[in-house]
Parts: sequence; C-alpha cells; structure tokens
Amino acid sequence: MPQLSRDACRLLQAEELVERYNAVEKVLAEATQKLPRFAERDVIAKVKANLGELAETMTRERFSIGFIGPSQAGKSTTVGNLLSVSKDECPAPQGSGGPTTSVPTRLVPVAEPDPRCKGSDRHLIELQYMTKAEFRDRIRDICRLCKLEYDDNVRSLLEAAQRQTAEQPHFKAPDHGVLVGLLQATLEFPDVIQETPRVEVGDFSRRRDYTTHQEKPTKYTLLREVRIHFVTDAMSHDIDMIDLPGLGVDKESDDALTLAFLPQLDGAFMFQESHQMKSATVSTLAEPMRDQHRSTLGGRVWMVVTKCDNLNELQIQGPPDDPDQPSAFCHLADTLKNQGLGSDAVIFVGNFYYTKLLGLPRQPDGTLARPTPEILVQFETVVRFDAEGNPVVPERCSKYPGQVEPWKRFVTDGGLSNLRETMQTKVAESVRSQTRRAVTERLGKIVEDLISALEIAEQQSGMTMEQMRSAAMWSGRLAAIVEQVYREPRFVQPLVDGVERNMDRLLEGWGMPADRNLATNHSNLARVLARSGAEEATVQTRNVVAEVKKALEEETGRQPPPDAPGLETPLEHWGVVVADYLEPGRAPGRGEFRQSVFAAIETDPSPFESGGHQPLAPSDYLDVLRRKIRRVSQIYGSRLVNEVRRHIDSLADRYRAVGSDADRVDSGAKALYGEFRQRLVSLR
Repeated sequence: MPQLSRDACRLLQAEELVERYNAVEKVLAEATQKLPRFAERDVIAKVKANLGELAETMTRERFSIGFIGPSQAGKSTTVGNLLSVSKDECPAPQGSGGPTTSVPTRLVPVAEPDPRCKGSDRHLIELQYMTKAEFRDRIRDICRLCKLEYDDNVRSLLEAAQRQTAEQPHFKAPDHGVLVGLLQATLEFPDVIQETPRVEVGDFSRRRDYTTHQEKPTKYTLLREVRIHFVTDAMSHDIDMIDLPGLGVDKESDDALTLAFLPQLDGAFMFQESHQMKSATVSTLAEPMRDQHRSTLGGRVWMVVTKCDNLNELQIQGPPDDPDQPSAFCHLADTLKNQGLGSDAVIFVGNFYYTKLLGLPRQPDGTLARPTPEILVQFETVVRFDAEGNPVVPERCSKYPGQVEPWKRFVTDGGLSNLRETMQTKVAESVRSQTRRAVTERLGKIVEDLISALEIAEQQSGMTMEQMRSAAMWSGRLAAIVEQVYREPRFVQPLVDGVERNMDRLLEGWGMPADRNLATNHSNLARVLARSGAEEATVQTRNVVAEVKKALEEETGRQPPPDAPGLETPLEHWGVVVADYLEPGRAPGRGEFRQSVFAAIETDPSPFESGGHQPLAPSDYLDVLRRKIRRVSQIYGSRLVNEVRRHIDSLADRYRAVGSDADRVDSGAKALYGEFRQRLVSLR
C-alpha cells in the first residue's frame, strides 16, 4: 500500500493526518514483511482493506454534495438561479408537474470549458452507463418492488413483466413501465451495458433527453449517471453538486435509486417547501446519511426551504386566536432539532420573488436592487422593511435566533445570495471539518485494531499449542457463565429484593408530617432514600460478585484455565474487575453507574404541584414512592448484570482471540511483536 502525499490529499488539508496515516501504514508494511505468519491473519486483511478505504477518502478530489428532497420542491429552479443562468443553460431541467430527473446528475464546477466540448457548447456533458453488475442490481430492485421473480434471461424477464402488466394493469404500473423500458433498452442496445462503465460525450443541448424519463426506451435509459462539467464560479470547486430524483412520485423505483445513492454523499442541501416543514421525506432522506456518517448530520446538511414568497399570514404568525399553536418557523425548528442539524442550518428561498428582483436594474455595486413598491405589494405578507430600510423579521421567527439572519437574507434578495455563499465557501469548509473528524476516528480505530492484534500475537508467542487450545475452550465456558448470570435469579434477584426492603423499612419508619407539609418534606425524604439505597446497593453488590466468583471457582475446579505468562486467569481477572470497577460502582470509560441510578429518586419530578398545593393523600404518596423504590432497585440490578457481562465477555473475547490463529504465530518473534505494538501505541 503506497504512502500518501500531501498533494494527493489536497482536499483534506490536514498534513498531520497524512503523516499519521503514513506512519501507521509503514508499521503495518514492516510488520507484515518481518512477520509472515502474522500477515496471514484475517484481521490483517481487514486492517489493510480499512486502510485502503481510508486512503480513498483522504485522496478524493471533491466532496459530493446532494441536492435532495421531494419532487417538485423547486430544486431545478433554485439551481438555475444559484448559477445565474437562463433556463436554456440551466443544467437541471425544470419539472412540469411530474417527476423530472430519472438519473443522478453530477455537476462538476470548472473554471474553463473542456476541450472535449462539442461545437459551441461551453459545458461538457459526460454520459456514464451502467455496468452489467449495476444493471442486474437495478433490475433486481425493481423486480422486488413489482413482486416479480428475477431472471438473468432478459428476454424471459421482459415477457414475464409484460404478462404481469396484462393481468394486473394497475399494479405498480409506473414501475412496470421503468422495468420494461430498461429491459427493452438493453435488448435493443446490447453493446451499451459492459463489464466496466461505458462513457461517452453528449450534447449539452440534449441534457433533458439524458436525465429525464422518456416515453420510449433509448440507450440513454441505461445511464447510471450524467456528469456535467459546468463553467461557473457560483460554487466551490472543491465540491460536486449531485441532483437526485425527487422522492414521493408514483415511481418507487426512482425513490429506491435516490436512497441507494445517499451513502455516497458527504453532505446535502435538503429541499422542502415552506408550507410543509415536517415532511416525512426529510426523515426518509436523513436516515441513510446518518447511518453512513455515524449518527451525526450537523455540519453536513442544510435545509433549503423553498417557496417562502408564498407563505401566508397564518403560516408565518400561527393562529391569531391561539398563540400557543405553532407557526411554520416552530415546525422548522422542530425538524432541525429532530434531524440533529444546527439551528442555523437553514436557507430560506423565494425563487419567484428573486426573479422579480432580477428584472430590475442592478445597483451600482452590482447587487440586486431593492424591491419596488409594486413588488412589495405583491409579496407584502413576507417582504417587509422597517423605516430604516432593514428587513423585518416575523415575531415567531425571531424566537429562533438561528433563523433570523437567513430570513433577512430572503427578504433582501430571495435568499439566493445566502445559498450561493454557502455553496462557494461554507459547505466545503464545514464538510472538510467533518471529514477530518471522521478520518481521525477511523484511523484511530485501525490503530487500536492493530495494537490488539499484535498484543494477541505477542501473548501467543509465549504459549504452547495446548495452552492456546485451552484458552479457546475457556472462552466458551466464560460465555456460559455470562448466560447464567443473566438468566438465573440467584445472582441478582437477592440484590434487588435487599435494596428494596432497605428503602421500604426507611419509608415505613419515616415520621409522616401533616398533609399540608408533605410537599415541603418530600425533597428531604427523597434525598435520604437515594443515599440509603446507594449504600445498601454497595453492600448487596458484594454478594453478587461473591456469587459470580463462586461460579468461576466451580468451573476452574472442573477444568483448569490456561496457565500462561501474561494471561490472566478468570479469577485473577475477576479480582481486578471487582476492586477497580464493581466495588466502587465505576464503568470503564463511562464513569460512575451506581449513584446516578439512585439519584433518580431525588431528581424525579415531585408528585406534588408547585407552590405547596397537596393533591395526594399520604397513602397515595407512599404508593408513589414505593413504585419509585421498586423501579430504581430493578434498574440497578439490571445495570449491574450488564456490567458483569461486559467484564466477563471482555476476558472471553481475549481468550477466544488467543485461541484463534494458533497456526499463524511467528516463532521466536515475541520481542518483535512488542516493538511494533509500542510504535503503534505512540501513534494513538
């Protein structure tokens, strides 16, 4: 695996990461050269594959940013206005009430026309066709949608699809049309689908033919992607903009195509119309990206709210007779929060308003003119300025600081300058930062995997074959003990019962004050119960760990564990676990776990209303506290069992690893394993 150069990793702009990657790769290369048996292990093949994937990420030329959302949300119009081009030059054809884009369209910004451009074209358009494997996958996906059995024989499958259409003409009719079109196209143009992607240069003027659904199948029906090298400075040259088919049309196959493409995106502008701020499409699109980017979309996704120039007073201010009812801005804030996006990750857009401003003479500095009185009247609900000429922010919008500036930008020029600035600078820098973080995490995981593999090999190099076999067998014995702890009440049920009894006795002995003082005294009682419960749990925990130790001793009596230098026996391991973690109530890397459980008694909402009002009788109050006591006792018991399982599982995993690859140990290489391990430790 070659070393990476700084030039090759230009997009990442992280020299320290490149140096660290190269250092890890160098250690791996030397280790596999000097330790040939170690190099044969599956874990090393996996590490090499992960390093290769990481290298691909680090050496990419541009980030892929999607333009995604429901169909007819104004994506194509916004793209044209963003690029400041006419409809004739806009790379994304505008819709006419139905689905438009049928194939992913990648816009690659360039400074000058490509020499391969045809005729007078300024923008190069490349047509990339599906490979045989991609075509099979696409057909299989549509067959699943249509409940049709897949057949490798294209002609037979076409006949089956046509029979199904004849028998059930209305069942998945749009998707049947797509399937039949693809099959007919590959029969009519058999040379298009190849093992590797076929690429050809097209005519920019025919881009609608390439990117949209056509009545009759052509060879363009077999396209996997249309790539347009577009001359523009309206977006950063560090990103590609990818227009994907909109969701929510009658062709589920288009939805499937878009959803399958989402994991390839580094970020996205997610479009939704202003009158539907909580569209289910947002969640549908966000989930695959969240899975790809480790649960976070912050810094990667911006919400583009279109048709803001069409909002009415009710949507802006909410119902006038009920100020508690949400406005469009409230719904938007909820959506941003629910999807894990920044509160300011929003761009308000009004394309119709923007085109009206375009029709006016520009100001001396080249910016758009202020709206005329006629335009103000036309958009009087949303476009307002105060006496000083500053944009007016609706009251409901002002409650969400992150939405204020985007709204002002919308009022000023329809929000297009905000979108353009984001495309020119913000998106690349933000996605770059997120990518650096992700690369750091992935590289750290690779380092830890290698260290672990070397630790295991170092341990094995000092063991006999019999000891390694014993470790493998004991991994199963430890797993069986874990299941006992989980399933058999004798381990943890006495703890739950003991803790509950202790707090119940305390509750019964508490001198109940008069009804009027119950609310006042509740906090004192809750504090005492929490502390007493935690103390009793500490005592009962000792009984649990003693019971687990007994199980380990019994298993050791039946079959001695491996006795190898540097490898803990189960009882040695358990002694350390009890002293360092279970006795003090600590979890490795996660802090304290006992006090926080019982503190819930104290921090839970009081059963009394504020102001000392007393809605409960003493007997009802005691029932509430008893239920809390029972709940926290059970929660702690469950938490303790999970901690016990985690610690025993960790030793079982180590034994299992030591017992694996016993025939892939380099003899006499213990010191060498240790040397490489130490070098990697320094790269953590």
